[in-house]
Amino acid sequence: MQLSKLFTVSAISSAIVSATPISVIRDSVSPFPQCGFVRFNADDLWMVGVYTSSKCETIWKERKPNYYRIDRAGCSCQFYSSKESCEREDAVPSWSGPERIEKPFEGEKPSHVRCVPK
Repeated sequence: MQLSKLFTVSAISSAIVSATPISVIRDSVSPFPQCGFVRFNADDLWMVGVYTSSKCETIWKERKPNYYRIDRAGCSCQFYSSKESCEREDAVPSWSGPERIEKPFEGEKPSHVRCVPK
């Protein structure tokens, strides 16, 4: 009896979740649109998203990525090697989307990012 209740609750929950529009789920996670992502190693299966923000954001704890992709049109991101460099807004290249391939970072790897809408 308990097993049939479990299956019924699972089926109802699954139907409700699958009927929820994806955009509603995505918007509830962050009020800022994702501009793209960074990856630490070529063989990593996981990535870290970069989002629009008016301030400097740490990319991921103490790790520095090797690859990036800005895949959203209307986003422009700048990558900095330190928090201080980002806060000073040192002159660094600005990368805009959409890009369809990952690109490697040249030179020193970044630790901070600032992405803004274009």
